[in-house]
Amino acid sequence: MRAVAVGEMSVNIIAPPLRPHVLRQVSGPRTRRSRKGRVQGRVCAPNSRQSLVALASTVQDDRIPSWDALAELLPAPSERVLQDTVLNPSFPDIPEGRIVLFRDRNGWCPYCERVWLGLLAKGLDFDEVLIELQGRKPGWYYDISNGSTPAVRWEDGSMQGESLDILRALDEKYPDTLPLFPPGQDAAADALIGAFRRVMPQGCRPSARTAFIFHGGGRPAPRADFERTLDGVEALLEEHRSGPFFLGDAFSAVDCAWAPFLERYNVQLPLLHAGLRVRDPSARPRLAAWFEAMETRVPAYPSRVQGTPYTWAAVLATAGYGNAGRAMEFRPPREVLPSSAGAEEWVRFASGREGVGATPQEEAALRMFRNREAIVKDTVSNCGSLSRDDEALVHTALRACVAA
Repeated sequence: MRAVAVGEMSVNIIAPPLRPHVLRQVSGPRTRRSRKGRVQGRVCAPNSRQSLVALASTVQDDRIPSWDALAELLPAPSERVLQDTVLNPSFPDIPEGRIVLFRDRNGWCPYCERVWLGLLAKGLDFDEVLIELQGRKPGWYYDISNGSTPAVRWEDGSMQGESLDILRALDEKYPDTLPLFPPGQDAAADALIGAFRRVMPQGCRPSARTAFIFHGGGRPAPRADFERTLDGVEALLEEHRSGPFFLGDAFSAVDCAWAPFLERYNVQLPLLHAGLRVRDPSARPRLAAWFEAMETRVPAYPSRVQGTPYTWAAVLATAGYGNAGRAMEFRPPREVLPSSAGAEEWVRFASGREGVGATPQEEAALRMFRNREAIVKDTVSNCGSLSRDDEALVHTALRACVAA
């Protein structure tokens, strides 16, 4: 499940979930040292100076491994580049001969998600440069692209944009990898992707975080419009009954194209219209089976790309992002059916990948370790009761989180 980027952190964690604010509460005072030298127990960094002091008095600093000691316990970093242009706005120092994906820094752009998923599903090695879409983009980005995301710089140095064009180019440039447009099914794939405009609610804005939810005036589409869309998706999935994906048993570019929008609908529609459960097998069995297949048969999807219910619900309560400045009021997300993904999907995804934690827990620790300076700075800046003099306390709390 995706966590919003903190520093250069951009990672999905299946279990335990790593939410955007990873430094929020102390959870359990007891710790003990394991045979491997790690501190065992449930410790999370707090959000106030009082809690930090309480943590320091409960867990002595000398019982928590130093950053150097933790570095010895965690996987060594890979040579893959992940550059956040908010923290490092310079032109990326990445030589030709590497694929480079330019995508939004928070994982909110559905069109970036299409390409991100396609690259991972093919098992390609690529670097990432994260672009801030809500603020000023680096000037050099307009020199090499039209300023939009996603964009890919290919190994020969050429640039390409438009998500569907990039997905097709991936098959052309890397024919020995998983085909996104399976042989003999090009026409079927094009038809299923082309049905997107016809099936999605008409007149709704394609805002990244609440895509095809709101009309121009900021009002959500009626329930009947969404039900027609979901019934239309169910009908598309019925066209190829040999398996749970849009083209049957084979994951393809069609699934890449639809996934970002359906995952948002899965969380957001029940919040807007009570009882409208997107992946309810009793109502739309083919759509429910598609979600399960995406989460259990495409490890890259739940491990890196799929957004969390927390994220997609939170944006509905935020002014903007398609709702014309009107923050929504809604019930807690009780109607959202849980993900089918478990830790085994992460293990399958991580197998053979350099610089990746072997388990979800280790990956969470690894990401906090690598981004510790940015996390500490962000915590001190955004917690009113803290000052720069408290950075050592935050480091202690964060080391406890990483070691736990």
